[in-house]
Amino acid sequence: MFITDGLSYNQAHKRYKKRREDIMKKVGLITLIYAFEDSLSPYQSMISVHPSFCQEPWFIYLTGLLQRGAALLLDPYTNTSLLFLPNHDEHKVFWEGEYLGYGLEALLQYTGETIVYPIDQLPQILEEKLKNQTKMAMFWHEKKQDHYLDSAQKVKKFLKKTMPHVTVQNCDTLIWPYRLILDEQDYHILKITHEKTAVAFHHTVEKLSEFKTENEVAGFLEYQLKKQSHFGTAFPTICASGKNACTLHYNQNQGPLHPLLLLDFGLRYESKVSDISRTLPISGKFNPLEDLLYHIVLETQESVEKEVKPGRLLSDINQIAWEILNNLIEKKFYTLGGKWKKPYDKNPHQIGHAIGICVHEGDPNRQYYSMPLQPGMVISNEPGLYGHFELEIAGTHYSQWIGIRIEDNLWLTKQGCENLSKSIPK
Repeated sequence: MFITDGLSYNQAHKRYKKRREDIMKKVGLITLIYAFEDSLSPYQSMISVHPSFCQEPWFIYLTGLLQRGAALLLDPYTNTSLLFLPNHDEHKVFWEGEYLGYGLEALLQYTGETIVYPIDQLPQILEEKLKNQTKMAMFWHEKKQDHYLDSAQKVKKFLKKTMPHVTVQNCDTLIWPYRLILDEQDYHILKITHEKTAVAFHHTVEKLSEFKTENEVAGFLEYQLKKQSHFGTAFPTICASGKNACTLHYNQNQGPLHPLLLLDFGLRYESKVSDISRTLPISGKFNPLEDLLYHIVLETQESVEKEVKPGRLLSDINQIAWEILNNLIEKKFYTLGGKWKKPYDKNPHQIGHAIGICVHEGDPNRQYYSMPLQPGMVISNEPGLYGHFELEIAGTHYSQWIGIRIEDNLWLTKQGCENLSKSIPK
């Protein structure tokens, strides 16, 4: 019900209160934030499909609450936070289990000093708060029909009918940078998250020789990840073997295991996630072509890690990364007579992205690529190489589809960065 990130309830409440006060001061308008109403994929009771619920990231950041169907109203004029919850219903508890509803006896434990109302009072209180205002704030992603835009459109429709003098301002660009800079408690949780991820990976590698299909590996790895945290996986595991590894977001996980296996996986623990990629030889040993290409990606990744430090732009590091990789391909592959059929024109993807509450943290347009890196940020470092490769080595002709990606998570320090995932072998 409530994410503490390892703190006591009182400490966690103070932390969330400080975050809300920072956002109120920055935006300067009555601000409304809706929690997710339900799972991101709709519940289909008749066919027994019920995806797990994942809370809206801003709601976690500002309240720590996992309750669906809630809302948060920030009032900078009185410096107060108003939390709106669905009514507590014992009949619903009987069917679906306990939840954080208005009227629950233990409510204060999870909400602290936040003023709590039933969700059906939100329209009335919103009208009271806005009667002398001409603007309020929400946030949404322009040109992207999702929860955020749907919520904004719903409020705009309500205001047009009840308070046409009030307009809704998008505060998205004002507030998203707040989630990029993590604190020491976040660092502590991230360390635990990656330690638990490492345990799951080690157990999977130990059993790798027993598996015959991608599905078996993915199933076992996700089982191990979920054993480490009841929060579950950070995203659906990618388990891609052979040519399948050349599909960046491969999600079928149903093919037989070929010589190389690419795994992209992560764990969610408290409010933080890991995002790791590893490429493994099924037999336990690379063939000469795989070894050559793997070490090109590995050398690129190690070079990128040395470039990551405060003040650098991720856009510049991205350009440097692919220049390094392409130079290594020219020097160590093409000069030996190698042939490469690429499924892309220039670079296959960005070298990295921000990580925090979300696996892909920050704004959806990644404006932070042109923002100087700062201590407390976490970014991924994930060079990759994909396509059909041919090369003769020591009299043997090698020709195969190969997908290689190696991904680590880097914590920005004052001097450079710390590799949070160094305990996960590569």
